[in-house]
Amino acid sequence: MMNTLSLLSKPIGQWILAGILALFAGWVYREVPKQRLTRLDDSIFIEENYPINRDKSAYSKALTRGVFREKGDNYYRPLLLWSFAADAGMHQLKLEGYLQTNVRLHLISCVLLFLALCSLGLPPLSAWILGLIFAVHPALSQTVAWIPGRNDSLLALATFSGLIALVKYWGKGQWPWLLLWGLCGLAAILTKETGVVVMPAMVGLVWAFRGLPQSSKAWIALGLVWCMVIGIWVWGRSEAETVGTGLNPSNLFVLFWERTPILLQYLGKTFLPLNLSVFPMQADTDWYWGAVALGMLGFLVCWTPAQDRLKWVGGLAFWFLLLLPAMVVPKGLNDQVFEHRLYVPTLGLWAAVGSSNLFRYKLSGYFRVALTCLVLACFLQINVSRRAIFADELAFWKDAVDHSPSSAYAHVMYAIRCNTVEGLPKPGLEEARKYINKAYAIDSNEKYVNHYMGLLALEDGKIQEAARFFEREISVTALADSYFHRANALFKLGDKRGSARSLEEFLRLKPGDPTATNNLTLLYRELGITQP
Repeated sequence: MMNTLSLLSKPIGQWILAGILALFAGWVYREVPKQRLTRLDDSIFIEENYPINRDKSAYSKALTRGVFREKGDNYYRPLLLWSFAADAGMHQLKLEGYLQTNVRLHLISCVLLFLALCSLGLPPLSAWILGLIFAVHPALSQTVAWIPGRNDSLLALATFSGLIALVKYWGKGQWPWLLLWGLCGLAAILTKETGVVVMPAMVGLVWAFRGLPQSSKAWIALGLVWCMVIGIWVWGRSEAETVGTGLNPSNLFVLFWERTPILLQYLGKTFLPLNLSVFPMQADTDWYWGAVALGMLGFLVCWTPAQDRLKWVGGLAFWFLLLLPAMVVPKGLNDQVFEHRLYVPTLGLWAAVGSSNLFRYKLSGYFRVALTCLVLACFLQINVSRRAIFADELAFWKDAVDHSPSSAYAHVMYAIRCNTVEGLPKPGLEEARKYINKAYAIDSNEKYVNHYMGLLALEDGKIQEAARFFEREISVTALADSYFHRANALFKLGDKRGSARSLEEFLRLKPGDPTATNNLTLLYRELGITQP
């Protein structure tokens, strides 16, 4: 046993473990490339943005534009856009290639997490076991199985690499490691807004595990590098003309207080991933699993040697800081408690857990092997069932409405899928009608709900009611198709001028549409209007 542990502590042993870990992670997610689109942002990045991604200037433009809109966006994530531009260049519109990229990013992240834990001082075997659990953890599966989830695996690549570089700088004080840490921090902040807190969180974690740096001047150097990274990020956001959230310190505090239960929910999904959802809402997520997880956490803290409890402070601080940005996102911008946000924070929690007596060699080797196998088997079974939900858009949105009954948007999206998805069994129009009505009852101002209520009213021959629904949708979202269908309703009601105006607005949003152009031309003739 001692000879084996001695071999694992050497670089060759660690790389063997890293290779096995990568193979295991690849095996777990081997079916992911066969999936279809979920129609939650992935269709935007792959299909709608394909002309942008294939443009030769895609990489340079990514530095000066938002994620969803060229200007006036809330999100500034150039590295995410680069990843889609690279995929578009290699795979065009072949979805399998994009999903393969997600799996590869996960493999690399698992290896880097293992190496980062080793760099913090965890025994290689302990770090490897935690890496295996990370590789198969069901709550993290959305990062791999959902194409936009790569945001967090890209963030993990930057963060885990940066942590390794920081540990090297911490011990040796050599500036190349400081430079590498800064570059990784810059990559993190250009991947996701959470990157703002990544560098301070890394410093706190290394301090807790490795003690004070050799030189007091290191603090000044670290602070300067972090400020430079923040400065570059602020400049980039200004070039992209991104907009803020509109929050001030007072309503930030109120929002944080309202969302505090999210931390308990996230803790529960980390230790007991039994209440998972593809579209989780705070109001629909059970809290009692979090309470049980909190008890487990307290036990592990108490079961840690007194001299190592500072590591729990560093690990939990890292976990909390990486989740903090999600706690203050305005509900109007993003009200979901997505599980892929746990991907990077898990490193801090795993580092602390690895310092407890659970991973010390006082326990029987057979007991540790049995416990590891039991956890991996349970997590693998849940993971397999979770990944089936990402297989296609119908399964995805059915899970969303089942586990997030308070989400009007989830009900609308599932209703659309019920009668429109090609190549899949369709629940039918009556199922769509049921879920549209549920969505309208939850929130009558939810985007798209009035549009589809209007379509159902047209189906039922309630023309006046349909026109009102389309008008309301236009007031909420200015949806182009609502103008088109409103024109149809107004024509049937005899209001040809109103129908013409509605078609004009539709063509302003969708110029050149042949059906609308033809209809408007005929209307102009009937009304005696000279066509512009």
